[in-house]
Amino acid sequence: MANDIDKLIAFYKTEISDYIDGVKPYQPVEQLKQFASLFSPGLFYFYVINFANLRMEYVDPGCRTVLGVEPEDLDVPNILSRLSPEELAAMTKKEALVVDFLFNYLKPEQLPYYKIVYFLRMRDNAGKIKTILHQATTLSVAESGKIEHVINVHTDVSHLHIPQTHTVSFISLNGEKSFFNMSSDNTTFNPKQEPAVSFEHLKRLTKREIEIVELLSRGYKTKEISEKLFISEYTTTTHRKNLLKKAGSATTSDLVMKCLVAGII
Repeated sequence: MANDIDKLIAFYKTEISDYIDGVKPYQPVEQLKQFASLFSPGLFYFYVINFANLRMEYVDPGCRTVLGVEPEDLDVPNILSRLSPEELAAMTKKEALVVDFLFNYLKPEQLPYYKIVYFLRMRDNAGKIKTILHQATTLSVAESGKIEHVINVHTDVSHLHIPQTHTVSFISLNGEKSFFNMSSDNTTFNPKQEPAVSFEHLKRLTKREIEIVELLSRGYKTKEISEKLFISEYTTTTHRKNLLKKAGSATTSDLVMKCLVAGII
């Protein structure tokens, strides 16, 4: 396990860190608190990694609630040690695909305008396995064209009972093409690869439907949603049925997962 962690850290160093000259701190941390909340429909924490030295420049206190760990104790090896050997192997493939997409497909100026999304299973300090929605976005790019600072947002979505997935989504933040549910079995990014699931139909969701999905993602029940939105339980139930039909989902968990991955919520 320790050897596998070392291999992934070495991969980051050879593919990214070695191309960065010097260590430059990222300054506007306060702005990130609001920025991170945009990606986080539930209990979450975020952290900023400086890839020049693979050290944390800031860790949000939310990690106490999600993982039961103090911010000063959370670093890259600590996070990776919370993965099972199988999960670490899956993440290694996902990260190889991510690196190939970022550095061999995108241009350096495009790096800050894509969000990386996939799911992880992590163990908290009490030994409980939690399903984590991992979202990462580039904050700054070094002169070499490699990523310098990255913000990672980890949201606890365990209550959604999302099945284990081996896909990665690359979501544009400025209207360019997004790539959803790309298989990490092949660690070379192929823009022509068909996604496991298409999310085009989710663009038809109304503002009210998106509000309901957001509340579902936070674990709200039908009665609670009705009270919060000042609508009847019948109306909420009808919206829920329509949402499942539009998303092509048989369960609420699948509906929410698709909306999370697609960046709808």
